[in-house]
Amino acid sequence: MPSFDEQIVLNELRSLPDQRLTDERSEMILEKIRGQQPRVEKAHRRGTHLGWTVTVLITCLVFAALIGVKPLGSLLEPKGKMSAVDPEYVTAARKAVQSLGVERKFRFDVMERESDYWIVRTENREAIVTFTPNTTKVLSVSATVKAGDLPKVYQPFEETARAVLQETKQPLRFQTVNLFRNTEGTSLYFQANDNQFVGVDSANRVNGYSLNFKLEDMDRELVSAAEQALSPLAGGQTLSFATVQKYSDKREGMWKLTDKEQKYSVTLGAVTHQIYEAQYFSDQYQYRIKSADEAVTVSKPLIQAIFGTDITGYKVYGGRSWGGYVLVSTGKPSFSVLLGDLETGGIIGIHVLAQ
Repeated sequence: MPSFDEQIVLNELRSLPDQRLTDERSEMILEKIRGQQPRVEKAHRRGTHLGWTVTVLITCLVFAALIGVKPLGSLLEPKGKMSAVDPEYVTAARKAVQSLGVERKFRFDVMERESDYWIVRTENREAIVTFTPNTTKVLSVSATVKAGDLPKVYQPFEETARAVLQETKQPLRFQTVNLFRNTEGTSLYFQANDNQFVGVDSANRVNGYSLNFKLEDMDRELVSAAEQALSPLAGGQTLSFATVQKYSDKREGMWKLTDKEQKYSVTLGAVTHQIYEAQYFSDQYQYRIKSADEAVTVSKPLIQAIFGTDITGYKVYGGRSWGGYVLVSTGKPSFSVLLGDLETGGIIGIHVLAQ
């Protein structure tokens, strides 16, 4: 079994686009990782906070309580057998929803059986309840309601979420609310239009958000930092942004600035203005990595210019068949280098892995 550090690197390799390595080649990379023992404590899986809808978020939360009893790889296995829902479980699921304060009677018409948990849900996943197998003991419950139908007991949570929404300086309203409960407590996820949302935990604290802002309301210093970070990837071109998104991250709040066609973007810290990711999609690549031996030398000037980090001596994992490279050095920030062209090794983006 790979160690924790090895699994971190492998997980980041697997997240690279267009991975096409054989099992034999994957094992060879793992053996290389074992031999070098890089110290990487955490990895930031690309895309975690981008483009989330509340439905997707809650689906992840429903399974979060189950990760501790199922191997990581098993979450990628085919779903368990689906069948008609036993009336006993329909009753139990409805009671679980009612425990949230929601009186609506959802139609539970899907039941999925896994070895470690059973799922009872509606077809559209507006309500999802998980059970300990062969029992009606509830592991978690999730229900989505219209914002106007939110039980009054949750009024303080809504006020907290609205305070965050007001930061956008736009006339936004919450459309739906998802209530989620497991053994750790109850959380609410308020969703506005365009996949914008604010999450509030059981202690009435904001625990996640994704909101859109107007570019003209942005700090000019922050926009300028994003423009400068993108310039090396774009071959020195002066590019402008059209859309701005702010979302939560374990490191700090994040700003993501993107052009109208979403051909390029920059992600940076809301407080520190530290650059975390730069991407530029183009048919004319300014930098190309032909082999793993060139990964450090080719990306070195880019990473120095964008992130201010010298990657001399970094170890390299991955390759063109993986869709990119992971660069690691003990005690220093780690990077993922993304390729847009597997034939020529053209670089489209670089991001910093969470430490």
